[in-house]
Amino acid sequence: MGVEVGLFEFSAEVASQIPFDVGITDLYARLSQIDRQDDRHATVRYADEVWSPTEDLTLRVEERVILAEPRLLSFPPTESTMGYYVMWMPPVPELLEAAPLARSVTFVVDNSGSMRVGRLEPLKNALADMLQALVPVDRFNIVWFSSTAQAYSPELLAATPEAIDEAASFVRLLSAGGSTNFEAALQVAYAGLDPDQPHSVVFLTDGQTNTPVERLNDLIAEMDGPGIRLFTIGVGLGVNRGILSALAAGNRGKSRFVTTEERLEEELRLLFDEFSRPVLLSTSLVFEGTRVLDLYPDNADVLAAGRELFQVGRYSAGGMVTVRLTGSLDEEEVSVDYTVELVAEGDALPVIPRLWAHEKVQSLELQMARAGNGELSDDILDLGLKYRLVTSRTSLFAPDDEIVVNPEPELAEADGSATAIEEETAITQTYFDRIFSLNDGVWIDLAYRSGMPLEVVTRNRGHPAGSLPFAGLGLDMILVFEERAYQIQSGSLPLQPVLLQNAPNPFNPTTVIAYVLPEGAGARTARMLIYDLAGQLVWDRLVEASPGPHSRVWDGRDNEGRAAATGVYIVELQLGDLRATKRATLQR
Repeated sequence: MGVEVGLFEFSAEVASQIPFDVGITDLYARLSQIDRQDDRHATVRYADEVWSPTEDLTLRVEERVILAEPRLLSFPPTESTMGYYVMWMPPVPELLEAAPLARSVTFVVDNSGSMRVGRLEPLKNALADMLQALVPVDRFNIVWFSSTAQAYSPELLAATPEAIDEAASFVRLLSAGGSTNFEAALQVAYAGLDPDQPHSVVFLTDGQTNTPVERLNDLIAEMDGPGIRLFTIGVGLGVNRGILSALAAGNRGKSRFVTTEERLEEELRLLFDEFSRPVLLSTSLVFEGTRVLDLYPDNADVLAAGRELFQVGRYSAGGMVTVRLTGSLDEEEVSVDYTVELVAEGDALPVIPRLWAHEKVQSLELQMARAGNGELSDDILDLGLKYRLVTSRTSLFAPDDEIVVNPEPELAEADGSATAIEEETAITQTYFDRIFSLNDGVWIDLAYRSGMPLEVVTRNRGHPAGSLPFAGLGLDMILVFEERAYQIQSGSLPLQPVLLQNAPNPFNPTTVIAYVLPEGAGARTARMLIYDLAGQLVWDRLVEASPGPHSRVWDGRDNEGRAAATGVYIVELQLGDLRATKRATLQR
């Protein structure tokens, strides 16, 4: 039985840039008043002169999912700066209605000398299994390369049972030897392909190449066409990730990397799913009614059926605008118009500019991987500091607004040992809610006082509880825990994987999940999984497995691309048999 608590009043004003549904706990719903000005605003009121609660009063606000319309969030422009937008275009109806494609694929297999070390056999087995998954309407070929390259057949073969059995038997006979010649491999793989017909080239390698990516892209361009996509799979830790990523991104494909050979078959199966989806070629987005720039991605040459097109950008003026998506499907032009609203003024989520900056950083890092441009590294640093992002230049540090980054005053005098720091004159920095001051190259916790017991922590000695995130920063630091000081030396990585709290949290729709992996992590597979509180798997991805700090973005969507509901989720980091978990809150 409830307890009388007297007069109770509750009211809430709800506003959103996207349509939503709103409700209140069933028990109180009949006594509540919900006024809807439109599908993006609501006023909720509940009052009772003698309230006798028997359960929590819960206000539910849920995104109204409209599959046929874009989802767009925006941050308004000012007199001196352009606005920001984040947009998810819905799947194109014509693609959803089209029949699945017959697969047409060329497998390019590295059998150079470096593949002898336990890699060629798993690769051959995975490839043979994938060949058996083809059906007679599919077409295929195989190219193997080391110092030179050769094709299994002078033309694409129909995937009849007899042809598949013969090809699988041939694959199992491949042996390793020679150097790694990317140029010869790509030239043979693209030779004779019809540039206007859908075709996928799958490039599997564990090696490096001295050929510049620009030369390889120029070589492909001589034989390329809008229907041909290049997918790259890098195996092991020694692969040239920059070149493989750039090759895929520059040729309408995707890149994948596996640190253990056991993951090869799963990655190939994921690619097969991609191949069978109808695609919209030469896709472009045009805005009518405002000027947009700094778009990421700036184009999407290929859009597969059932896939959303995601884009962030800047815009000059708010209001109702038309977004036109165009492309070609089976040689027929497809054009779809959508009307969306970009906010002109008012409050907006501050995460939107940060999400734009994150996507720009990803683009710059890919460009830097292609060309090694040092100027881009400075741009990445500037974006990381301005928008408080985790980047390759800002490590795990995302400064708060009130913290001054690298001011000019000189350091306090030091006698060569760790001493108390004069806060007024030292360079300060915030890491994981602690303020540190720089003294002779060591970042010293402001809680440190002269005379405290000091213990040196190395990678071979246990870390005190709470120190693991700091060890992943790769800095020389002195930390204070329970009136005892610990000196953590640079390179002193944790002994266990560390999963840091996602930021922002709560979030909508995107959050960054940072983690730190120990020495020797590269020999194991790292995976990030997200579960709801009922224990149902929502999202599952392989993540970077090398030792040190890393991060991964979750866009609040499940493995099928559907928006996850408001709620608390369990984030789990797996490294072999080791586990680490955190809770993340999604608020839509």
